[in-house]
Amino acid sequence: MSLFDEAVAEILEIEGGYTTDDMGSPTNFGIRQANHPDVDVQHLTVQQAISIYKAEYWDRCNCDHLPAQVAIVVFDAAVNQGPGWAKRTLQREAGVDADGVIGPETLAAVRQKPQEALARAYLVRRLL
Repeated sequence: MSLFDEAVAEILEIEGGYTTDDMGSPTNFGIRQANHPDVDVQHLTVQQAISIYKAEYWDRCNCDHLPAQVAIVVFDAAVNQGPGWAKRTLQREAGVDADGVIGPETLAAVRQKPQEALARAYLVRRLL
Protein backbone atom coordinates (compact mmCIF):
# COMPACT_ATOMS: atom_id res chain seq x y z
CA MET A 1 0.00 0.00 0.00
CA SER A 2 1.41 3.40 -0.97
CA LEU A 3 1.68 6.35 1.39
CA PHE A 4 -1.10 8.07 -0.57
CA ASP A 5 -3.35 5.02 -0.17
CA GLU A 6 -2.80 5.08 3.60
CA ALA A 7 -3.36 8.84 3.84
CA VAL A 8 -6.50 8.89 1.73
CA ALA A 9 -7.95 5.92 3.65
CA GLU A 10 -7.65 7.97 6.84
CA ILE A 11 -9.26 11.01 5.20
CA LEU A 12 -12.15 8.93 3.87
CA GLU A 13 -12.72 7.35 7.28
CA ILE A 14 -12.83 10.75 8.97
CA GLU A 15 -14.90 12.50 6.31
CA GLY A 16 -17.65 9.88 5.99
CA GLY A 17 -20.39 9.80 3.38
CA TYR A 18 -22.96 12.17 1.97
CA THR A 19 -24.21 15.11 4.04
CA THR A 20 -25.79 18.50 3.48
CA ASP A 21 -24.56 19.82 6.84
CA ASP A 22 -21.01 20.81 5.84
CA MET A 23 -20.92 24.61 5.84
CA GLY A 24 -24.13 24.74 3.81
CA SER A 25 -22.81 22.75 0.88
CA PRO A 26 -23.56 19.12 -0.01
CA THR A 27 -20.50 17.00 0.72
CA ASN A 28 -19.59 13.38 0.06
CA PHE A 29 -16.39 11.69 1.26
CA GLY A 30 -15.22 15.18 2.22
CA ILE A 31 -15.60 16.53 -1.32
CA ARG A 32 -17.70 19.72 -1.07
CA GLN A 33 -20.02 20.68 -3.90
CA ALA A 34 -19.08 24.34 -3.45
CA ASN A 35 -15.42 23.53 -4.12
CA HIS A 36 -16.17 21.14 -7.00
CA PRO A 37 -19.13 22.60 -8.93
CA ASP A 38 -18.64 20.23 -11.87
CA VAL A 39 -18.88 17.12 -9.67
CA ASP A 40 -22.19 15.48 -8.71
CA VAL A 41 -21.14 14.93 -5.09
CA GLN A 42 -24.39 13.23 -4.15
CA HIS A 43 -23.57 10.34 -6.50
CA LEU A 44 -19.80 10.47 -6.07
CA THR A 45 -18.13 7.08 -5.76
CA VAL A 46 -15.25 6.28 -3.45
CA GLN A 47 -12.97 5.82 -6.47
CA GLN A 48 -13.95 9.22 -7.87
CA ALA A 49 -13.29 10.81 -4.48
CA ILE A 50 -9.88 9.14 -4.31
CA SER A 51 -9.06 10.48 -7.79
CA ILE A 52 -10.00 14.00 -6.69
CA TYR A 53 -7.91 13.73 -3.53
CA LYS A 54 -4.94 12.46 -5.55
CA ALA A 55 -5.05 15.11 -8.28
CA GLU A 56 -6.24 18.16 -6.40
CA TYR A 57 -4.56 17.73 -3.04
CA TRP A 58 -1.77 15.10 -2.98
CA ASP A 59 -0.29 15.86 -6.41
CA ARG A 60 -0.80 19.63 -6.21
CA CYS A 61 1.28 19.64 -3.03
CA ASN A 62 3.94 17.36 -4.56
CA CYS A 63 3.49 14.95 -1.64
CA ASP A 64 5.13 12.05 -3.50
CA HIS A 65 8.41 13.95 -3.20
CA LEU A 66 8.10 14.91 0.47
CA PRO A 67 9.33 12.85 3.41
CA ALA A 68 6.51 10.61 4.69
CA GLN A 69 5.77 12.44 7.96
CA VAL A 70 5.72 15.78 6.19
CA ALA A 71 3.64 14.50 3.27
CA ILE A 72 0.91 13.30 5.64
CA VAL A 73 0.54 16.63 7.47
CA VAL A 74 0.71 18.64 4.24
CA PHE A 75 -1.93 16.44 2.59
CA ASP A 76 -4.26 16.74 5.56
CA ALA A 77 -3.82 20.52 5.60
CA ALA A 78 -4.45 20.70 1.84
CA VAL A 79 -7.74 18.85 2.35
CA ASN A 80 -8.81 21.03 5.28
CA GLN A 81 -7.25 24.46 4.65
CA GLY A 82 -6.68 24.23 0.90
CA PRO A 83 -3.63 23.35 -1.21
CA GLY A 84 -2.42 26.96 -1.42
CA TRP A 85 -2.35 27.35 2.33
CA ALA A 86 -0.73 23.94 2.76
CA LYS A 87 2.07 24.69 0.29
CA ARG A 88 2.84 28.20 1.56
CA THR A 89 2.87 26.97 5.16
CA LEU A 90 5.33 24.21 4.29
CA GLN A 91 7.55 26.76 2.60
CA ARG A 92 7.46 29.08 5.62
CA GLU A 93 8.40 26.21 7.93
CA ALA A 94 11.18 25.14 5.55
CA GLY A 95 12.55 28.70 5.45
CA VAL A 96 12.04 29.44 1.75
CA ASP A 97 10.01 32.02 -0.13
CA ALA A 98 6.31 31.17 0.30
CA ASP A 99 5.34 31.41 -3.36
CA GLY A 100 3.05 28.36 -3.31
CA VAL A 101 5.20 26.31 -5.70
CA ILE A 102 6.67 23.12 -4.26
CA GLY A 103 9.65 22.85 -6.56
CA PRO A 104 13.34 21.92 -6.26
CA GLU A 105 14.22 24.73 -3.83
CA THR A 106 11.41 23.87 -1.43
CA LEU A 107 12.06 20.14 -1.68
CA ALA A 108 15.77 20.64 -0.95
CA ALA A 109 15.00 22.84 2.07
CA VAL A 110 12.45 20.32 3.38
CA ARG A 111 14.94 17.45 3.07
CA GLN A 112 17.53 19.40 5.11
CA LYS A 113 15.19 19.69 8.09
CA PRO A 114 14.62 16.90 10.61
CA GLN A 115 11.33 15.33 9.44
CA GLU A 116 9.69 14.95 12.82
CA ALA A 117 10.57 18.48 13.90
CA LEU A 118 9.30 19.92 10.61
CA ALA A 119 6.05 17.96 10.83
CA ARG A 120 5.50 19.12 14.43
CA ALA A 121 6.24 22.76 13.57
CA TYR A 122 3.81 22.49 10.66
CA LEU A 123 1.10 21.09 12.95
CA VAL A 124 1.66 23.90 15.46
CA ARG A 125 1.30 26.46 12.67
CA ARG A 126 -2.06 24.88 11.77
CA LEU A 127 -3.25 25.55 15.30
CA LEU A 128 -2.44 29.26 15.14
